[in-house]
Amino acid sequence: MKKFWKIIVGIGAAIVGILTLIATNKKRTPKKVLENNKKIDELQVELEVLQADKKKAEEKVADLKKKVDGRSKKVKEAKKKSAEVDASIQDLESQLADIDKALGK
Repeated sequence: MKKFWKIIVGIGAAIVGILTLIATNKKRTPKKVLENNKKIDELQVELEVLQADKKKAEEKVADLKKKVDGRSKKVKEAKKKSAEVDASIQDLESQLADIDKALGK
């Protein structure tokens, strides 16, 4: 009878030992996994910061494009006016040359 109880106690101890190992293995996460999770969290924070910076930069680019478009329109208008003034100067010079010829100079 003692032998029977020893066998049952031995089997029970083995089962408890196995269950304890299984339970502790499930709770314990490897050190590498913890380090990787920490790095992932840091990278996610860094990514969010970079995305915010990118959004700000894109807004600045949009503002600059609007300013450049406005300035380029002004430059085009100024070039047109300059061309018109140059043409009128040439007309006046040719008229002056005609008048000089008519006066005999």
